[in-house]
Amino acid sequence: MPQRSVPLQQIKSRDRRHARVEWSLRNQAVVSRRLLTIVSTSILLLTGDISVGVELFSETEGIVVSTREFFYRDDVSDKFWTIAVDGPSTVTTSGRIGRKARRFERSFESESAAVEWADRQVEAKIGKGYEETVLATLTPWSPPQWSTLDMNVDVFWRIIALFDWRHVGDDEAVMRRAIDALGTMSEPSIQTFSDILATLLHSFDTREYCRHIYSGRLDPDYNAISSDDFLYKRCDLIANGRAYYELVRSDPSKVIQDCEFEALLNLDAMAFEVRHPGAYEYVSPISYESFTNIEGWTER
Repeated sequence: MPQRSVPLQQIKSRDRRHARVEWSLRNQAVVSRRLLTIVSTSILLLTGDISVGVELFSETEGIVVSTREFFYRDDVSDKFWTIAVDGPSTVTTSGRIGRKARRFERSFESESAAVEWADRQVEAKIGKGYEETVLATLTPWSPPQWSTLDMNVDVFWRIIALFDWRHVGDDEAVMRRAIDALGTMSEPSIQTFSDILATLLHSFDTREYCRHIYSGRLDPDYNAISSDDFLYKRCDLIANGRAYYELVRSDPSKVIQDCEFEALLNLDAMAFEVRHPGAYEYVSPISYESFTNIEGWTER
């Protein structure tokens, strides 16, 4: 009996973070199982061409296998991930949109085990920021034009998010993408970046954060704390990105100890040198030096 393919409507959810796969409901009606061909955008991705794609599912004698498609985009990434459940097996594909996909197959003891595993994988991807979509309908991705942006808090965190932690141990390499992006921006924007950084560092210059940063080793009430070391450790609270910053702002006990990132203090100057001759001489009116936040050190 020939196969027929029909469009699969995009699955929608009021709360994507609690979305559950719908394979279980579909599979309750399955009586027999045969080898199926999955027709989806994922196949098109193998050729690097998604321009003519439309998400499809294959239907053979009442048996349905669907492919769910997800994408993740930020200022650096343009990635996809798909997953399909076919009886006691799953097929996933992943990669950069428009490039050859990596394909993985996995077998389970039962169909329900495959569905449960797929559920967990979907939730994990959504938790990492992936969104469900029909890949063929996505507009082409292009990197941000940093030179057209004015610096503000959101742009500041986008710059920080460019840090590439695959180069741990080489701080300049970690910051290279951020340096290049900030370096294309105007001098006033670079100065605003300096002010935002100083403000955030100043906000962590308190007795409470000092206690948590050195908890179990030193107590600022009874021990001498190195002003430089405290500053470099405060830098780490920002260098690890907005989510970590907001976590430790809401709960200082979540601070990860013994981490520092002194190089963050040089990011603005290194960015300035990308397009401007001479040294970066701007000094923020907000002090990030340790123990200068008088209000933060008043109460014991």
